Amino acid sequence: MRRRKSKPERHWSDPIPLENTGKVEQSEPRTRYSRGLLNEIIDVWQPYYRERLTDEDAREIIENMVGFVRLLKHRQARTPHAGDSAHTD
Repeated sequence: MRRRKSKPERHWSDPIPLENTGKVEQSEPRTRYSRGLLNEIIDVWQPYYRERLTDEDAREIIENMVGFVRLLKHRQARTPHAGDSAHTD
């Protein structure tokens, strides 16, 4: 069995050597939602707002709607249905 070489003890405040000193190209962050979806959300919801909706507003609307649907599904899974035998009045 090979023994690992022991590394010298390091203190938490010791500087860490750079492992990759290559240049990184800056780029725009990737959007989570497609341009088409963002535009469609803005088209649907814009009549309900005075200010012009931004892409960030559209993203927030999408995430709120997804959260709302998840909540409804979760509640539906926990609530007995009318025809179930577990349902008693």
